[in-house]
Amino acid sequence: MRLYTQHRTRHLLTAAALLPVLACAQVSPLERGKAAIRTRTGCYLVDYSFVETETLKPGYVKDERVFDVNTNKSVKEWIVATDVSPTRIKLQHVLQGVAMKGEHMPGGILRHTGED
Repeated sequence: MRLYTQHRTRHLLTAAALLPVLACAQVSPLERGKAAIRTRTGCYLVDYSFVETETLKPGYVKDERVFDVNTNKSVKEWIVATDVSPTRIKLQHVLQGVAMKGEHMPGGILRHTGED
């Protein structure tokens, strides 16, 4: 089964102001790159939907339904830099589901993915 994932994000909260660092001509390309990666941190409002697009095994019947994760909840994604060294930045993504009335959902926090 192969899934097509539609992931739309809207940035809610930006990281520390890094524009002065990015604009400075004296900064090395490595430092500019690290500053640009850090700008991805913050809180995002996300919308996920999943659709099976093709079958990978003979005899498997593709499910035609569209799974909309945001049907009965709001999903936020927090991205934080967890490992910062002179040559490495690791970003950790954490999803948090919140019911439509605003209360936190039991089991609604999920370490989603990481980027090195």
